[in-house]
Parts: sequence; C-alpha cells; structure tokens
Amino acid sequence: MAARRHRKRKLINGICIFVYLVGALFFIAPDLKSIESRIQNKEATEAFQKEKTRIASAESEENTKMDALLQRMQEYNQTIFENGQSELKDPWAYEQPVLDLEAYGVPDNVVGILTIPKMEIQLPIYQGATRENMNNGAVLLGQTSFPIEGNNINSVIAAHRGWRGMNMFREIEKLEPGDTLTIQNYWETLTYKVTDIQIIMPDDIDAVLIQPDKNMVTLITCHPYTKRYRRYAVFCEKVDDGAETQMQENEADQETFENAESAEQVRAQAAAEDALLIRRDRIGRVAGYVVLVALGIFIIWVVRRKE
Repeated sequence: MAARRHRKRKLINGICIFVYLVGALFFIAPDLKSIESRIQNKEATEAFQKEKTRIASAESEENTKMDALLQRMQEYNQTIFENGQSELKDPWAYEQPVLDLEAYGVPDNVVGILTIPKMEIQLPIYQGATRENMNNGAVLLGQTSFPIEGNNINSVIAAHRGWRGMNMFREIEKLEPGDTLTIQNYWETLTYKVTDIQIIMPDDIDAVLIQPDKNMVTLITCHPYTKRYRRYAVFCEKVDDGAETQMQENEADQETFENAESAEQVRAQAAAEDALLIRRDRIGRVAGYVVLVALGIFIIWVVRRKE
C-alpha cells in the first residue's frame, strides 16, 4: 500500500514538474526568440556585407548582373512615380516582392541594411511585407521605392513594434527631427534625416506617397504599442553631400525646424498613449519571472518534502 502511494506521489510530482516546465518555456519563449532574432539579424547583416564585398570584387559577368539590377530598380522607381503608385491602394500589394533578386545573384531577398543609432538597432530590409519577412526584420513595402540614389523616391519601411520579445521598432518614439539613420544597399550607403513625425490611419495612402524631387524613407509601425488601429510614421529625407547642395540643405533644415514643434506634440501624445501599455508589459514580464522562480522553488520544496 505504501509503495502504491509512493508511485502515485511520484506520478503527481512528475505531472506538476512537466506542467511547470511547459508553462515556463511558454513564458520565456519571447525572450528566447529575441536572442534568436538578434543572432539572425547579425548573421543576415554579415551575410549582406560579405555578398556586397563579393560582388564588388566579382568578375565582369557578376558586375553586369548588378548593373542590370540597379537599372531595373531605377526603372521601377520611375514607373511607380509616373503612375502615381496606383496599385498601392491594394493592401495585398504590400506583400508582393517586385523583383526576383535571385535572378540577379542576390540571395535571401534582402535589399539593404537599416541602421538607426538613436534606437540602437540594425535590421536587414526584406523585399515585401510577408509574414515571414516581418518576423525576421524590417520590410520594404511593395509598390514603394527601392532605397537607392536618385529623386522622386519614397521607400516605405515597416517593422513590428516589438514582436515576440524582439525590439524592432519598439523604441520608435525616441526619434526626433534632425536624427539620422542609414541604409546600405549593394552600391552605396545613404544617410537620411528625420524631418517629420505623424500618427496616421492604416488606409492613409496619401501620407506615404512619393514626393516630387525628394529622396525619402518613411518608417511605419503600429500604434499604440501592441495595438494595430493606427500607424506611427517617421518621415526622413536623404542628406546630400557637397557644397553645391548647401542651399537645399538649409531649406531642409528650415523645414525640419518648422516641423519640430508639431512632431514633438505627436511624440508626446504617442508617449502618453503608450506609457501605460509599455509599463504594463515590462512590469508583467518582471512579475512573471518572479512568480516563475517562486513557483519553481515551491515545487522543488514540495517534491523533496514528500520524498
């Protein structure tokens, strides 16, 4: 009889430990995913750099392919500008890759690397807003411009605002007018400066259309934090080099100054909306780990006590 009770206790203890481990794994999965994502992003960035170096030193045939790819991107950017991005009204167009990059010898569907020092992030930019791409990094929305040199360009780049523990665009409210970011493509590194910040509706297509004679990047993510019914949009313009562009830069600086007050109001409004949600999320994670550790200690104590 005693042996039977002992086996029953062992079975119950085993079930309790199993349930605890499954629950603990489920809770810490986002943090494990965050670590995995950082590793994947680092690998993707290193792979991009290696590919860029390989292409730069490749034989003439490879260079011809990359020249053709650049020309195709330029043609595409010009085409969607001339037709007013008419297909951007279709939400499914966001997901569709525009070009078959593998045909040009480019792997992994990565068109560039986005670096934002103020947010302390570096993300690969995948072509097309598919679920898989968005789970892995930032995405270039279909029917928007490729981020390359030129005019009449607006590259709309989206990312989750925190996803399964990954930062991505979680800290986007840190950006202010005048802050800079860079995009590396296969030919150059382009620098952009934040000029304006707005909160828009998901179907506000006009807000992200190409602006004539400008080279822009627009960062898009969900707002409020963990919600999806609005979008937080950060508008950036390319920083030009050379004395011949000084007048244009001065005009851009004036525009940035004029937008700074309204942008600060948007940031303040967004921060007020997000404060409780972000604090609740962080407190919930800390409290969850405290409960997890306490429960683990309790289970160990009960198991040892009954043995």
